[in-house]
Amino acid sequence: MKTETNQQKQLFRKMLAERRRSIPPQEKLRKANVMTETVLTLSEVQAAEEIMVYASFGHEASTEALIAALLRSHGSVLLPYIQDGKMEITRVLRDDPMVESNYGPQEPLNKEALDPAVVEVVIVPGLGFDPQGRRIGYGRGFYDRFLARVPPHAVAIGFGFAEQLAERIPTEDHDITLHALVTDEGFFRIAPQLQRG
Repeated sequence: MKTETNQQKQLFRKMLAERRRSIPPQEKLRKANVMTETVLTLSEVQAAEEIMVYASFGHEASTEALIAALLRSHGSVLLPYIQDGKMEITRVLRDDPMVESNYGPQEPLNKEALDPAVVEVVIVPGLGFDPQGRRIGYGRGFYDRFLARVPPHAVAIGFGFAEQLAERIPTEDHDITLHALVTDEGFFRIAPQLQRG
């Protein structure tokens, strides 16, 4: 059964990556700006002090404007980086230098790992999402393993284009279900807490 699910996931990854890639660059930017505005109005985000955001790369929904806005309003954001095969987070202030990582996104040059227990909100990337909060990433499991380490009250919000929505994403036991989803077509509240499978 696991092999069948893995095969399904690979097909979904290919399909959803192509959908995302087919969005024209200017339209991607417009959509990302709409999504950023939505995130900034969420009560969970406005009430939180410690917000983790991914540094977008490639065809992902850009978080550049979101990070800039949170730096203005909160003074800092939490950004992820990979160390010894594990995702960690570090605090980033305005004008902190960033460097290219060897796996895609930029990472802070100066890193000091923080306890995931400080996280109140996580903005989560993905290749695809479904209305039940299931997500599919690139297959390396970094976010599923990281989300298993955040406190129960932390709110995980998927951030992706409407084109990345699927009717049902295939999942396995270790996959984490998100609380909510933001697309360029709106905000969808899904679950009161993080769930597995």
